[in-house]
Amino acid sequence: MGVSLMASLILDLLTYIEQVEKLKTKPAFSVPTEYFVAHQHDLKGLPELQFNLQSAGEDIWLRVPRLQVSFALVNLVTAQKFLATSGQ
Repeated sequence: MGVSLMASLILDLLTYIEQVEKLKTKPAFSVPTEYFVAHQHDLKGLPELQFNLQSAGEDIWLRVPRLQVSFALVNLVTAQKFLATSGQ
C-alpha cells in the first residue's frame, strides 16, 4: 500500500470518528418552549427556509436567512409612532 493511500484511509477514518462523536454531543443550546416551538411540518412551505442540508461536512436541520430591514416597514412604524404621540 502506498503512503498516499494509507494517508487517505486514515483521514477517512478520522472524519468518520469525528462525525460519530458529533452525534453523541448535545446541542450547544435549546430554545425555551415559552419563547418558540415549531416542528418541521409546521415550518414547511415558509419562504426561504431550508431543511436537512449538509454544509462543509456539517448536518444542518434548519437554515433561516437573516432578516432584511424594509424601508417601507420602517416608514410605517415611524408614522405610527408619530400619530400615537401627536394624539391623532
